[in-house]
Amino acid sequence: MQGAFLDINKISFPGLGIDEFSVNEIAFSLFGRDVAWYGIIVTIAIAVVCTRVYVGATKLGYKVDDILDYFIYSILFGI
Repeated sequence: MQGAFLDINKISFPGLGIDEFSVNEIAFSLFGRDVAWYGIIVTIAIAVVCTRVYVGATKLGYKVDDILDYFIYSILFGI
Protein backbone atom coordinates (compact mmCIF):
# COMPACT_ATOMS: atom_id res chain seq x y z
CA MET A 1 0.00 0.00 0.00
CA GLN A 2 2.10 2.83 -1.25
CA GLY A 3 1.03 6.31 -0.31
CA ALA A 4 -1.17 5.10 2.53
CA PHE A 5 -0.51 6.39 6.01
CA LEU A 6 -2.04 6.10 9.43
CA ASP A 7 -3.69 9.28 10.68
CA ILE A 8 -3.82 8.79 14.44
CA ASN A 9 -5.58 12.10 15.04
CA LYS A 10 -8.78 10.91 13.36
CA ILE A 11 -11.25 8.72 15.23
CA SER A 12 -14.46 7.16 13.96
CA PHE A 13 -16.99 4.65 15.20
CA PRO A 14 -18.83 3.55 12.05
CA GLY A 15 -20.82 0.80 13.80
CA LEU A 16 -22.28 3.34 16.21
CA GLY A 17 -23.07 5.90 13.54
CA ILE A 18 -20.45 8.37 14.79
CA ASP A 19 -18.64 10.03 11.92
CA GLU A 20 -14.94 10.77 11.82
CA PHE A 21 -13.65 13.50 14.09
CA SER A 22 -10.17 14.68 14.99
CA VAL A 23 -8.50 14.78 18.39
CA ASN A 24 -5.68 17.13 19.23
CA GLU A 25 -2.66 15.71 21.11
CA ILE A 26 -2.41 18.87 23.21
CA ALA A 27 -5.13 19.35 25.81
CA PHE A 28 -4.26 22.93 26.73
CA SER A 29 -1.36 25.32 27.22
CA LEU A 30 -0.28 26.44 30.69
CA PHE A 31 2.22 29.27 31.09
CA GLY A 32 3.37 28.82 27.52
CA ARG A 33 3.92 25.06 27.87
CA ASP A 34 1.77 22.50 26.11
CA VAL A 35 0.07 19.86 28.27
CA ALA A 36 -0.62 16.63 26.39
CA TRP A 37 -3.54 14.32 27.02
CA TYR A 38 -1.31 11.39 27.99
CA GLY A 39 0.22 13.51 30.76
CA ILE A 40 -3.21 14.22 32.17
CA ILE A 41 -4.20 10.55 31.98
CA VAL A 42 -0.99 9.39 33.71
CA THR A 43 -1.42 12.00 36.46
CA ILE A 44 -5.01 10.92 37.09
CA ALA A 45 -3.92 7.27 37.19
CA ILE A 46 -1.22 8.04 39.76
CA ALA A 47 -3.71 9.94 41.91
CA VAL A 48 -6.26 7.11 41.76
CA VAL A 49 -3.69 4.44 42.63
CA CYS A 50 -2.25 6.49 45.52
CA THR A 51 -5.74 7.11 46.90
CA ARG A 52 -6.66 3.44 46.65
CA VAL A 53 -3.45 2.28 48.33
CA TYR A 54 -3.79 4.93 51.04
CA VAL A 55 -7.34 3.88 51.92
CA GLY A 56 -6.45 0.18 51.91
CA ALA A 57 -3.30 0.68 53.98
CA THR A 58 -5.05 2.75 56.64
CA LYS A 59 -7.71 0.04 56.97
CA LEU A 60 -4.96 -2.51 57.54
CA GLY A 61 -3.33 -0.35 60.21
CA TYR A 62 -0.20 0.93 58.48
CA LYS A 63 1.28 4.29 59.46
CA VAL A 64 0.19 7.19 57.27
CA ASP A 65 3.72 8.68 57.22
CA ASP A 66 5.20 5.45 55.87
CA ILE A 67 2.60 5.26 53.10
CA LEU A 68 3.23 8.87 52.05
CA ASP A 69 6.99 8.23 51.97
CA TYR A 70 6.45 5.23 49.70
CA PHE A 71 4.32 7.38 47.38
CA ILE A 72 7.03 10.02 47.08
CA TYR A 73 9.80 7.48 46.39
CA SER A 74 7.77 5.40 43.96
CA ILE A 75 6.61 8.41 41.92
CA LEU A 76 10.11 9.91 41.77
CA PHE A 77 11.78 6.66 40.76
CA GLY A 78 8.93 5.77 38.42
CA ILE A 79 9.45 8.91 36.40
